[in-house]
Amino acid sequence: MSTQLSKFLTLLCLIFICAFSNLNAQIKKDTTYYSNKKSILSISTTNGEIKQIVTYNYDGLIISETNLKNSKQEGIQKKWHNSGVLKSESLYQNGLILKENTWYSNGLEEYVTTYQIFKKDTSYFSQLHGNYVWYYQSGFVRIKGKYFEGLKQGLWTEYYESGIKKSEINYDKDIKKGQSKFWFNTGKIQSIQNWIPDTSKTKNR
Repeated sequence: MSTQLSKFLTLLCLIFICAFSNLNAQIKKDTTYYSNKKSILSISTTNGEIKQIVTYNYDGLIISETNLKNSKQEGIQKKWHNSGVLKSESLYQNGLILKENTWYSNGLEEYVTTYQIFKKDTSYFSQLHGNYVWYYQSGFVRIKGKYFEGLKQGLWTEYYESGIKKSEINYDKDIKKGQSKFWFNTGKIQSIQNWIPDTSKTKNR
């Protein structure tokens, strides 16, 4: 019984070694250096149809991480400021962007955008779709609104960095529609405009 068990374990080990060797054989890693031959510029790792490229600045800090599948961006893509702070993170599917977040060098969020994949005839493409928020470097909201199939839709609001409203504009498929309001940085109303979509004319109050 012990002899049979020993043979079985030996066979299992051989199978594992062969499988691990084949896996290593499929993985290819290439390293590129700066002209000084000491600092790494990029490391490219390929495993079948999957490829990851990581680049570094001259000081050795990571500045980007790109993931590819069949030569198209796939999954999470990242970029960093030279200081090492995360600059952007985006999500891709088959080369098409689905979402992107960016940050200022101080670590505070810059903007948030979402996309949706659409099909036209036999081709696929991504367009801005959903909530959009852009921040000041201080962290206060600068602009917020919503996209629908790549076009501004509904109420878009812009703020002064103090937090006071600067404008409110309504859109219908990227065209200004209805009443828009504008404020001075003191909070006092500056003007009210009523948009007539057919003629693109306004009536000021």
